[in-house]
Amino acid sequence: MARGYTKTVAVLVSDLRDALSSAVAQGAIAAAAERGLVGTVTGMSSSATALNALRSIRVQRPLLIVVEARLIEAVADGDELVVELAAHEAGGGHVTLVGASGLPFRTSFVDEQAAASALARDLFDIGYRSPLIVATDGTVAQRRARGVRETFEQAGSGVRARVEELESESRDAVEAWLSTLSHEDLLEADLIACTSDSAAIAVMGHLRRRGITPGTELGVSGFGGSPYADDVRPRLTTVDIFAAELGYRAVATGLAVPPLQAPETTVGEVRLAASTPPRTRSSR
Repeated sequence: MARGYTKTVAVLVSDLRDALSSAVAQGAIAAAAERGLVGTVTGMSSSATALNALRSIRVQRPLLIVVEARLIEAVADGDELVVELAAHEAGGGHVTLVGASGLPFRTSFVDEQAAASALARDLFDIGYRSPLIVATDGTVAQRRARGVRETFEQAGSGVRARVEELESESRDAVEAWLSTLSHEDLLEADLIACTSDSAAIAVMGHLRRRGITPGTELGVSGFGGSPYADDVRPRLTTVDIFAAELGYRAVATGLAVPPLQAPETTVGEVRLAASTPPRTRSSR
């Protein structure tokens, strides 16, 4: 163990209320426990909280800090977080990011764009041709949206793929956007493809309140593999990114000696479900 550091793994995620962030944390804590280390978890959602929490954690000198990459891009002071993490490494500690970021730290991530492309291919193959893709301007969401859009556009003729960029993927943001669309506007698409499960579940709830049956009249897909995807009805089509495994691998990657030469990458798994039944001309 690096001299002067405690036998702890500090896990920083964007929001513990988010199922995927929680799964990342659980996987990292499990990996830490297997190695005789104590794991701590902090959920952060504002720039002030994030930066102050990271500085407080560094004072405790954990052997490894695991951070969700999307946290860095989500807060105003993301650059300062990077400086703090770099200082932790410079002092002999370790840092691993969960999620692709392009930053110079060890990384555990899923190939988001490839997974989104696989989802789009499967949906095209069962008859979808007019996807309305819902994303934010965040790096992860844009990567997922690009994979869906480009794959649909390359799949064949008759495809009309559109991207709607929202301020956030929160329920309120999704509701506000959908409320601006008429019934006819919505049904111009045969699929609403969201870059997160939480946004997709919000879409399904809104459609029901509008008298539109998710799956039957309009397909809906998400991304992430949240446990809530199996709880909603109809069950939500999604891509499982194995968030707990990403967290587990982040600890293994961060403590590997010598350091791994390439990022630890997992492959997402498409899970087609009742929210996107096979589509025919008569389905519309």
